[in-house]
Amino acid sequence: MTAPRFASHSVGRFVLRAAVAALVPMVVAGGARSSAEVVRLIAFTRPDGIYVMHTDGTDVRLLRHTGWTPWVTWSPDGRKLAYVSFSYRKHVVKGGMWVMSADGTSPTLVAKVSVVPSRPTWSPDGRRIAFAQPPGGHRVIWIVNSDGSNLHRLTVPRLPPIGAAAVDWSPTGDRFAVALGSWGPPGSGIYTTNTNGGDLRSLTPFDRQHASGEPDWSPDGRRIVFTDAVPRKVGGVVKLEARDQEIWIMDADGGSRVRLTHNGVPDYEPAWSPDGRTIAFVGAYAGAGSAEIYAINADGTGFTRLTHNRVSEASPSWQP
Repeated sequence: MTAPRFASHSVGRFVLRAAVAALVPMVVAGGARSSAEVVRLIAFTRPDGIYVMHTDGTDVRLLRHTGWTPWVTWSPDGRKLAYVSFSYRKHVVKGGMWVMSADGTSPTLVAKVSVVPSRPTWSPDGRRIAFAQPPGGHRVIWIVNSDGSNLHRLTVPRLPPIGAAAVDWSPTGDRFAVALGSWGPPGSGIYTTNTNGGDLRSLTPFDRQHASGEPDWSPDGRRIVFTDAVPRKVGGVVKLEARDQEIWIMDADGGSRVRLTHNGVPDYEPAWSPDGRTIAFVGAYAGAGSAEIYAINADGTGFTRLTHNRVSEASPSWQP
């Protein structure tokens, strides 16, 4: 099947991610451990490829050189990683979504793409991968089998007429969380829908007063972590700015929205730990020298910096 060609214009959130993209898979720590001593990892990306580290930020190691890799995600069984990789030649963008083994071997191209899509999200059974096109297309989610077969598009007709910016598969497998929008008109919002495109539900208001995005379901399916920026007055003019993007959490029906970070710098790309207690994310803090990976408890306590590398890092993903 012919792979999708995406519109080349994306929004501030995609530009921000692209500048600090990072992805990474799972391995056995130390190299000489038994199978009973497998250490859970966080995968992430740097400009040159995919890395892994222990969940406390120690033992950072390169998993695979991939070039510019803005996204990486573990499979539900922790045996594979889906990632997006791009290259530029004579102003032409060439890229694709790949699946590889957790040790960084056997990469397989599953979908060709010409503009950065959203972070890939696996179905709970590990058989399919979904991703969204950036703003420019309309109401579309792409789904492909993990072996690269049956690439097809799902249209959600009741969504506002703007491109989907992110999608996340629910742990129960029957719904998607979908983020739409841009920094500025017509606005942004987060929805959920059945995996057939029906039963659309609005979780956050679709308006110009927010920049809601990057939803990620909790492992038990009861909550969703996401990012949002609330406008501020700049020179008497109300504006949405990247520095106001913070990490939020809400119930899966959109209720009980709570802001977790209050840092006045861009916080983005949140990802739940497998036990649902902690959220990893990327932050660009003064003094860090680059975008680094941080963690915070789901109740807003325990803010911790995990990486100290002064290298742009992105897309943290916890090993299941």
